[in-house]
Amino acid sequence: MTFNSTQELYIIPTNDTLSQVGFTNGTDLPSGAVTTGFAFMGTTVAYVESESNWEQQFWANGTEYSGFSALYWNGGVTTIPDGFFPITLKTTAPISM
Repeated sequence: MTFNSTQELYIIPTNDTLSQVGFTNGTDLPSGAVTTGFAFMGTTVAYVESESNWEQQFWANGTEYSGFSALYWNGGVTTIPDGFFPITLKTTAPISM
């Protein structure tokens, strides 16, 4: 995949939704999507909803392509569909031993 412009990560932090995370050039955002409010806790990515509420609600789900998962943001869904699993989104690659 090649990007011809700067892309920004977006989530849709709407209550009671589990929505796929995406990238945008800033002009084609889905309704309710945000590209700001992200911060780091060390190397871990968090969404800062407020000064006292840092959230790490990234989830993944398998795709039709073997070995690939789609990234989702959980906006408060308590009953997670089968196949989804929580992940930690980091700025560093896993250590291989």
